[in-house]
Amino acid sequence: MNGPKRRVLPFFIPQEGCPNQCIYCDQKAASGFAASPSSRDVATALAAYDGPVPVQAAFYGGSFTALSLARQNAYLEAAAGALREGKVSSLRLSARPDGIEAETVARLRERGVATVELGLQSMNDGVLRACRRSCDSAAARAALALLKEQGMETVAHLMTGLPLSGARESLRDAFELAKLAPQAVRLSPTLVLKGTPLERLWLAGEYQPQGLQEAVGLCRDMAAVFLAHNIPVIRMGLNETNGLRGAVAAGPYHPAFGHLVYGALAREQMRMLLRLWQGEPCLLLPPAYFAAVAGDLAANKKWLRELYGEKITLRADKSLPERALALAEGPGVARWKILTWEGFLRLYTESLLQGGGDM
Repeated sequence: MNGPKRRVLPFFIPQEGCPNQCIYCDQKAASGFAASPSSRDVATALAAYDGPVPVQAAFYGGSFTALSLARQNAYLEAAAGALREGKVSSLRLSARPDGIEAETVARLRERGVATVELGLQSMNDGVLRACRRSCDSAAARAALALLKEQGMETVAHLMTGLPLSGARESLRDAFELAKLAPQAVRLSPTLVLKGTPLERLWLAGEYQPQGLQEAVGLCRDMAAVFLAHNIPVIRMGLNETNGLRGAVAAGPYHPAFGHLVYGALAREQMRMLLRLWQGEPCLLLPPAYFAAVAGDLAANKKWLRELYGEKITLRADKSLPERALALAEGPGVARWKILTWEGFLRLYTESLLQGGGDM
């Protein structure tokens, strides 16, 4: 999971296998697919795939292990030919924590499943009850442990801004989940989707969604926790689809939410380094890091100008490690202080722990 980004060919089975509707959920709007593909559709799409490298076929949008056994087997068999031919490297699926059992995992492994994405959403049982989730945090911990024991890759989903969940609860979720060491995580701020029970609560004044900056700041801190533990954050915010924008009634929607979060992390990295400033600061950075350092709509550059005026300069330095920053006392002076990405994450996470008490 830490290597080159894997190419995934997704098939969406929205809302299928779910015993009830969580108050925030409309998977058809979130995925952009109104109906699930047939097993024949899956087999046809995989047979037509002719990409340069094998693809991982993924069943998203529902709880795969809660489908009928016949339906599961039909989908798995639809991918079997492409697996044998080497077009598909392995299979990936999403599931609920309470749909993970030893016998189920063994059966899936035999059919080529290598990665399971678990929709945890929160590690707080009170929050889960408020969201009408029918599984608890104990099921999440048990599912993660079982999947890891069986050699499966695990991806865990967490949400921010859920009912009864504030910043402290979400940050505690991140620290707890980091200790359980999934191979990757996804972070999503809660959006109020039209027609959901959450929209009715919002319209009645019983739920207040996060603001965009609030959601960005919290996901910044949660992402730092995972990245400091060498756990990749493979997506932040929902994937942009044709229908998603029109389905959002309220909440911190942004089509490039992850870019905002990484820009916020870069700002904290700059803030940490610039505390050492003496003279006229010159920030050195790898060329590929300029987009994050500049921030969305150059917000970070504007922030730097507000603090330092024309005294501060940014300069590319190809010799710096990825996402490192260095500080020099002026444009013509050799760098004298480097803050690597790993060093920043460690120090920043320590500051979050100190501020969070018993987290």
